Amino acid sequence: MRKIASVLSVVLVLAGCGEQQPSRPFDDVYRELVSLNSWLKESNQISSAHSYLPFSDEYLAKRHALYQELRSIQHTNELDYLIIDERFPQRYLPWLIQSDIAKQLSLQTKERKGQWFNLVLTRLKAAQESKIKLTRLELDTLVRFLTLEVQNGSEANSLLSYLSDYEPRTRNGLDQFPNGSEWYQSKLNYFSSDVKTPLEWMQQVTTKHADGSPSKMLAMRFNDVDSPLVLQTLSSQCKLVEGLDWQFDYLNPVLTSQQCSIEFNNNERAFWLTLMHLDVGIHYQGWNRALAQQFLASRFSDYDEQVALKIIDQIGMYPATVFVFWHKT
Repeated sequence: MRKIASVLSVVLVLAGCGEQQPSRPFDDVYRELVSLNSWLKESNQISSAHSYLPFSDEYLAKRHALYQELRSIQHTNELDYLIIDERFPQRYLPWLIQSDIAKQLSLQTKERKGQWFNLVLTRLKAAQESKIKLTRLELDTLVRFLTLEVQNGSEANSLLSYLSDYEPRTRNGLDQFPNGSEWYQSKLNYFSSDVKTPLEWMQQVTTKHADGSPSKMLAMRFNDVDSPLVLQTLSSQCKLVEGLDWQFDYLNPVLTSQQCSIEFNNNERAFWLTLMHLDVGIHYQGWNRALAQQFLASRFSDYDEQVALKIIDQIGMYPATVFVFWHKT
């Protein structure tokens, strides 16, 4: 628990500090944030890699300071969401499958790789003490990469050995995290631009789906299974609004959706409502993959297991994001 406490102190102590006075342009601070996150998301705007390892104590402190500086210049709902998100467990699972850290590691020295593997190992051990664990998908992805690294003579052996008897979470939902319900609620509030409990959302989605939507629909196909589904739809049909979250390629999905004139046909409307239902099922009601598959099989007239599994993984990786389309359905 001491390790958990030491990481918490980095964020919580900073959170108690007063807001900084604006001292430089928003764009300058924004560029520094993008540079800080260069391990997590490459950007055409920033070419130099930042020195901080993602989710190290130094990274967390610097990111928090940048969020606060940006907030003092321009207070937005997105910044409020990102600052609230700092309270939750993601920082203890630094190897996020939403990012291409493997690509970044390929550019690093042996010493730097060793520092990263040691950080991940330290974080995962500390996380387990607080019952914070990887999903099966995250574990399998990490083990595949580490196995190749070991074959290439890397210093990944200790981390791979630790993961050899690692027991992942049994489900993908946020409900399995400590404070997971609060974490999910914060995401629902932000992406939907509304405040309802998960149970209220389930009732609203069910009612709206029954009101004029087909009970069976064709599943929408996506080109990139690793990119957020909502972002792929917005990118193809809307004028994109710049954002601050690396997970969405520095685009703001909430404002983009709100300012977009996109109109869904009946099939698309039913599809997104189905994904909202699935989202609440996974992250609030604790659905496992088998139950999620059964649900999609009951809704998709062209049910394909591989397509369904990709959708389920996406819902697990990007909780509540599908609710950006609530007001479009």
